[in-house]
Amino acid sequence: MEIEEEGSGNEKGVGEMRGSDDKRGMYYVVWEDLSVVVPNFGNGHTKRLLNGLNGYAEPNRIMAIMGPSGSGKSTLLDALAGRLSRNVIMSGNVLLNGKKRRLEYGVVAYVTQEDILLGTLTVRETISYSANLRLPASMSKEEVNDMIEGVIMEMGLQECADRLIGNWHLRGISGGEKKRLSIALEILIRPSLLFLDEPTSGLDSASAYFVAQTLRNIAHDGKTVISSIHQPSSEVFSLFDHLVLLSGGQTIYFGAAQKAAEFFATAGFPCPSRRNPSDHFLRCINSDFDAVTTTMMASQRGEFKNDLIGKEFDPLEPGDPKLTGEIILKTMLGIRADNSKWWDLAAVMTILISLRVLFFFILKFKERVAPFLYSIYSKQTLQRIKKRPSFRKAPSFASKRHHPLSFQEGLNSPIH
Repeated sequence: MEIEEEGSGNEKGVGEMRGSDDKRGMYYVVWEDLSVVVPNFGNGHTKRLLNGLNGYAEPNRIMAIMGPSGSGKSTLLDALAGRLSRNVIMSGNVLLNGKKRRLEYGVVAYVTQEDILLGTLTVRETISYSANLRLPASMSKEEVNDMIEGVIMEMGLQECADRLIGNWHLRGISGGEKKRLSIALEILIRPSLLFLDEPTSGLDSASAYFVAQTLRNIAHDGKTVISSIHQPSSEVFSLFDHLVLLSGGQTIYFGAAQKAAEFFATAGFPCPSRRNPSDHFLRCINSDFDAVTTTMMASQRGEFKNDLIGKEFDPLEPGDPKLTGEIILKTMLGIRADNSKWWDLAAVMTILISLRVLFFFILKFKERVAPFLYSIYSKQTLQRIKKRPSFRKAPSFASKRHHPLSFQEGLNSPIH
């Protein structure tokens, strides 16, 4: 496990400014040696969801948690927000401004991946009900209405504000508008900590960028925003300040999002110049298909060689010349790039022709040998049958048995 930690001065500032941050509603979140396991009291093995994670999140920054399916993104969010189920065991420390404390109401908000909304209400009615139930009673009606209209404008819900949300039998707003409405309900109380579980899933690229931009604006307003994200576009990825990459419950990278490409290049996995960085990172850290990749590399080395020839990749160090596919083939894969692909094609054709010739000889051999083997089998079978006591000649006299029809008047047995 490799962890890249940056900004040690920020961690020092957490202790120095702890008291003033509490007064201003700014919260630093730090997790140390965080592990989550699912105990198995039977004969099976205990499943480890998170394994010794370390990191921190600070105000005025939006943190993205990325990783393949089953890597522990939602588990880490639930552990930081105190929403873990009772059948798991958590160890380690989660500190809020340097102290272990219980998250109070109004301090934290959590946007789940599923949209839990009442389909018979309009968007404005849903936000109004939530505002009147959750906002302080000291606020006047005009202030509450201003808050409602501000949230509607902030999340871009003006056009669908008076439309029904809808459900399985009632036509309503789109899935992207439902996702933005779920976020609007949580930012209504202006929480200092905002957790979001894949807020852009199911959205088109334009809606996903709008949601990410809104979250960035919220974070830069002195809030701490932590969100798990699934395969963001390059435009959405550029909006993130900090990045956490998880794989198999372990931290692969922790640090500034814009320096992740340099980290992977140093590790020997440079990102191609025209590829989405998030797609490249997930492809590198996904361990679910390592066996498949190994098999493909063993059987299709020539194909990968031809794909890499002529391509260019970003350098390991800024300012150095770009890496060519030929250099990667020679240094990392140990494949000579000076051989022509026509030699590879000739080798494949030779193998195919050899197999066809071998198959032809096998068929001819079968045609010649099959009758001989069949005759031997027939002779052995007849010899075994003749040795049986039941195998004897039929009697020379006629049978005296009568057919049932012979008992009828005027009829004889048909076998006489």
